[in-house]
Amino acid sequence: MKLFNLFKKKRTGKMESSTWNTLSEFKDVQAILDKSNERPQLIYKHSTRCSVSFVLKDDLEKYAEQISQKADLNIVYVIQQRNISNAIATEFKIRHESPQAILLKDGEVIWKGSHWDVNAEEILNRLKSVTIEQT
Repeated sequence: MKLFNLFKKKRTGKMESSTWNTLSEFKDVQAILDKSNERPQLIYKHSTRCSVSFVLKDDLEKYAEQISQKADLNIVYVIQQRNISNAIATEFKIRHESPQAILLKDGEVIWKGSHWDVNAEEILNRLKSVTIEQT
């Protein structure tokens, strides 16, 4: 029974660590848009009702240290924050999907992926090319 309870706690969708900046208000979307002028921003749209979303979130968290050296990691819980998720789709003119990852630089979407296209290796490669272009 304890094992089940531990598993259930992990799947609540609540932030387990300081890995992610949680987007919970409209002003948070504008803030990361502004921050993207100084540093790339990763937005991960996570669904607490989707097993694929949990698998991909875990993958990103395994590489969080490497990713965070090049970009800030932001998360929106799409079930709990549907209005924020919709605002992101509208602001960046991309169709909402979850799970979904969006990379921003200089106020523009430089890459987006959904479902199994979301993986840490691809994100790190995209961030590497952004870093090379800046030097």
